[in-house]
Amino acid sequence: MKYEKVKEALKKISGTKMLVLGDVMLDEYIWGDVKRISPEAPVQVVEVNNENQRPGGAGNSAMNLVSLGCDVYLAGVVGDDKEGDILINLLKKSGINVKGLFIDKDRPTTQKTRVIAEGQQVVRIDKEKRSYISAEKEKKLINYIADIIAHVDGILISDYLKGCLTSFLLKEVIKKANDRSLPVVVDPKGKDFTRYENVWLITPNREETEIASGIQIEKDDSIVKAGEFLLKTTKAKAVLITLGSKGMALVEPKKDPIFIPTKAKEVYDVSGAGDTVAAVVSASLASGSSFYDAASLANIAAGVVVGKIGTASPKKDEIIEMAYNDLKKEKRKFLDNSELFLLIKDLKSQGKKIVFTDGCFDILHAGHIELLKAGKQSGDILIVGIEIDESIANKKGKGRPFINLDQRIAIVSAIDYVDYVISFEREKLIDIIKLIKPDFIIKGSDSKDDLPISDEELSFLGGKYKFVDIIGDLSISMIAEKIRGNEREE
Repeated sequence: MKYEKVKEALKKISGTKMLVLGDVMLDEYIWGDVKRISPEAPVQVVEVNNENQRPGGAGNSAMNLVSLGCDVYLAGVVGDDKEGDILINLLKKSGINVKGLFIDKDRPTTQKTRVIAEGQQVVRIDKEKRSYISAEKEKKLINYIADIIAHVDGILISDYLKGCLTSFLLKEVIKKANDRSLPVVVDPKGKDFTRYENVWLITPNREETEIASGIQIEKDDSIVKAGEFLLKTTKAKAVLITLGSKGMALVEPKKDPIFIPTKAKEVYDVSGAGDTVAAVVSASLASGSSFYDAASLANIAAGVVVGKIGTASPKKDEIIEMAYNDLKKEKRKFLDNSELFLLIKDLKSQGKKIVFTDGCFDILHAGHIELLKAGKQSGDILIVGIEIDESIANKKGKGRPFINLDQRIAIVSAIDYVDYVISFEREKLIDIIKLIKPDFIIKGSDSKDDLPISDEELSFLGGKYKFVDIIGDLSISMIAEKIRGNEREE
């Protein structure tokens, strides 16, 4: 997924209203160090130095949606216990609407406790009751969903087989959603995927796909075969199979399957990665994205999450930064301002010396080449600012520029001395310089009376001016006047 499309998709998602229904859990993490073996048994002794709790399961999916800027309504059950209180408070603090969370005195709050030492999970302890919720709680959830469904753009169902999602509840919710043409995404579990009949999309991982389809996944053809089986079983519009380090496979009826390679650089912990995929896909579909674009964005977000230990939510900035890393591989020179911000952050972290120059570059001549050559020789990276058409017209008058912005960008980008190109309007040039904080600003010696920022301000930013003597009479105005004169003579 291209960088520009990632930003556009995240912008569309922000403000989307999402209902999350499913098995809500409390994830507890106990962090410590291992320095000895227990004298009581051949096991490690973990010396605890930190503990924390986070929402897990459907709660983690809800947290992921909030981090994307969605308005989230969460429905499910929790126990009448301390863990339930902690979980509800964590969700409330994150801005999640928890009016759809009902207290069930007959079951504990599902809790997973993970003990982590030296960056590795040592053991996991589960506290749960897997029997289905009572008919009373089922009815309360159905009534809540009937009331809230008119106010949401999409539904995410998070099934961990902990008892919240009865077959009748699923059938009612999916029917109500389809009646309103709302996208429904299911993060599924178990052998019987007929429970999810008529949803838009299911997002099983490799193991879940094998269990539900009975097909051992080895090569691409077996992935496709399993995906087609699940499409037939669920009557879904699409199946997105997550394949760990091998990325994802999107299978749609009567279409060629699409394999999406993983974006993760390093995998530290896959806990909650499925929640992230389901959350991003559901919000993307709710905001109008295609299945492919939704899956591509989810793939980037999952790449962020697996680089962290424990259940985590990807921030929009982290998703954009991962997409920016792909942009660098494209070796495209023209950047917008958000790309420029990430570029500067990256270059500064590497200790690169940055050089900046600006101009119209309306009719490119030898003087421009001298300027750009001097700029490149003055540092590691040369960034060229090109003034936009409207700004030039206001300054130079009617008829300028002679060449439009897109063409001027293409011409300057083709010059080897130039590393990156941006566009600007004159009034905002000083803001761009403050963002870049260049080591040098290169200007022609005839520009000393028309500087974009004062010596003092530039010095405060850690930079200074370097002036280049341009040999000969090479101003664009002079060249244009000479052309006009020749035309008059002819």
